[in-house]
Amino acid sequence: MEEFKTLSLGEIKNKITSTQDLYLVSVDYDNKDGIKLEKNINLSNLDTILKKVKNFYKLYIFNEDFMLTVFNFGDNEYKYTKIIKSDFDKNEEGKIKETIKYIYMREYGRLKVRIGKIGEREVIQYISFDKGGSKNNEKQ
Repeated sequence: MEEFKTLSLGEIKNKITSTQDLYLVSVDYDNKDGIKLEKNINLSNLDTILKKVKNFYKLYIFNEDFMLTVFNFGDNEYKYTKIIKSDFDKNEEGKIKETIKYIYMREYGRLKVRIGKIGEREVIQYISFDKGGSKNNEKQ
């Protein structure tokens, strides 16, 4: 797990090693419609999407393999936290000790999350958005 490390907007793409499609949630508290969800993003298209949501306060990029959370402190100061699936504690058989839960949202459908421990801390990793929700109309 990497915590509160500094990066630039241009470096975000370099922090992603997964080849699976991505989900992106952008939070902008200054905008009435300040929560944006982008689904099924190919890594090659990420720069274009980041330009559209550049005024974010917090940005989540995730899939089954990892979750990258980027915080915008203003004046081009960004910090990130990255959790990868293999960071979670494992049982004697080497399987991740996890609980999968769903958070239901009217507009975006079900958010699938992994809950587990990394050392003494309980940690949540966003995994995906499932079908449903009034704003979740892109391909599944």
